[in-house]
Amino acid sequence: METLERRYDLDWLRVLAFGLLIFYHTGMIYVSWGFHIKSPETSNFLEIIMLAMNRWRLSLLFMISGAGVYFALSRRSNATFAGERLKRLLIPLIFGIFVIVPPQIYFEKLQQGATFSYSTFYPSVFEFVPYPKGSFSWHHLWFVVYILVYSLISIPIFNYFKSEKGKKQIARLADFVEANQTRLYLFILGGFFISLVLQPYFPTTHNLIRDWANLIGSWYAFLLGFVFVSNPKFSIIFEKMRFTSLFWAILCYSLLIFFRETGILKLYFDDDMRSFIYRIIDNGLGGCSIFAIFGFAKRHLSFNSPFLKEANKAVYPFYILHQTIIIWIGYYVLQQNWGIWTGLFFICFTTFFACLGLYWLIIRPFGVMRLLFGVK
Repeated sequence: METLERRYDLDWLRVLAFGLLIFYHTGMIYVSWGFHIKSPETSNFLEIIMLAMNRWRLSLLFMISGAGVYFALSRRSNATFAGERLKRLLIPLIFGIFVIVPPQIYFEKLQQGATFSYSTFYPSVFEFVPYPKGSFSWHHLWFVVYILVYSLISIPIFNYFKSEKGKKQIARLADFVEANQTRLYLFILGGFFISLVLQPYFPTTHNLIRDWANLIGSWYAFLLGFVFVSNPKFSIIFEKMRFTSLFWAILCYSLLIFFRETGILKLYFDDDMRSFIYRIIDNGLGGCSIFAIFGFAKRHLSFNSPFLKEANKAVYPFYILHQTIIIWIGYYVLQQNWGIWTGLFFICFTTFFACLGLYWLIIRPFGVMRLLFGVK
């Protein structure tokens, strides 16, 4: 098996990107977008902040996951890799569906006016009626489902990328981009095309069945992560282009907010053309943000530390736990009338420390709990 040098910058990005989810999902309580529990008071300013993240946060995570597959397959056979993925993803998924997710549905029903106890509610999970009509769902663990599916169905593709012919193809692609580094932005066209063709007909559902725009778009990001880490020239290009990518990301974000807040596009364009323009800006913001993030991470985060080693183990349990804790705490915080920002920061901090306590005291010390939460 091939031995590769560990990419600590990707480890840092994984930890930081998953860490952002605590803030982002707490913020969902206080913006106009749909979520499982909602504050009657919302903040447009908070929504503007979150718009800067939601164009790239999930694609970044899928790309990092794809990159992780490259390193995993360098040390494992296909069968060993598939078995490990089933162990680390399927077991926590099943555990999450029956233990972690149901409290989210319960507190959502309480906010909607239900008065039953959790012991009365919980048996409804085993009726296997899909949410929202019923209580059976994977909620935020849809990400785990998709990574599992991508990992298994992509093995033949990864085998090709790892072959001599595949390596030569990736090397040619890297040379093509290296010859004119602005060609890096051509990769954004793939996401734009998927969005343009599929999104109008398949809005995001996270249900794996009729979620084709999100399913194919996220798979594209996953495969790109594998390709980009396969050849060291790409990380050099990201680093060299980091300020240029940041500039274009800021420009796209500025245009997005300007058009959103002024509504000026409604004066000159019909719905189809406005949607087309927004898709260009959205994909430009997402792609350029990711390239800038990879570039700055390669420049400044290519180092190891004891904290990183432990955080890299803890980040998956944090992800599994965080949304349930946010909704649990948030349900009671919303009854206190503390205001948006006090509630937001209280939920963020208490969620973080609750995840930390559960990981350190209950998950980390016990083998069964490590298995259920996918800890190596």
